Amino acid sequence: MAEYKHGEMDIEVQTKTFEGFMRFTTWSVICILAFLVFLAIFAR
Repeated sequence: MAEYKHGEMDIEVQTKTFEGFMRFTTWSVICILAFLVFLAIFAR
């Protein structure tokens, strides 16, 4: 079994995936809030 050394693993793919997930989440929340504001203003 290979010896584990802290900090040597390449995590570039995981980092990019997390950044994409956070970008998607942020834009989703912004769109949902904008839609709710739209409904609050124009819905009767």
